[in-house]
Amino acid sequence: MVKKLNSLFLMNNTINLMKSLLEDSKKDSREHGFDLCLGQRDRILKAENPCKGDACGVDMLGECKKGETLVGNYHTHPSPFSSRPSMQDLDIGLKYGISCIGTVKENDITCYVKKNNIPYEKKKEVLEKISKLNRKQEEHSLTSEDVEEIYKIEYKVRKKCFHKFKIK
Repeated sequence: MVKKLNSLFLMNNTINLMKSLLEDSKKDSREHGFDLCLGQRDRILKAENPCKGDACGVDMLGECKKGETLVGNYHTHPSPFSSRPSMQDLDIGLKYGISCIGTVKENDITCYVKKNNIPYEKKKEVLEKISKLNRKQEEHSLTSEDVEEIYKIEYKVRKKCFHKFKIK
């Protein structure tokens, strides 16, 4: 089954890899993922650099083959508590265009594709807020007000900045 994401296409082999990595996450409770790359001549999304992380994250290379463009990534959320995209996931989606997430909790795969009509200043403002909160999270200095702000921003960004596509 080919899945259309706006003007881009996810082919069967990429969808099957997404499903396979979601199954791997169910078995080993680790995040798995890969970079999403787009060729110059076609509108087909390709999986590059598959990798395995730990229970809390996975570091992607963020690289594509010569002639391809990095447009986002796919990764799994093995935790039974996290079915929505994190601040980091939204950050990737806003910067590159696509953030696809396979969730063990829901046993599904969802791609968030950035809407094209987001004004640059608004995008910049949201990215700065996300970066600030991400730094505080990494430093373990989040306050309860920060957590509340994270939920508000996540909700607004998901609804206003992305098209949502169910893959599985």
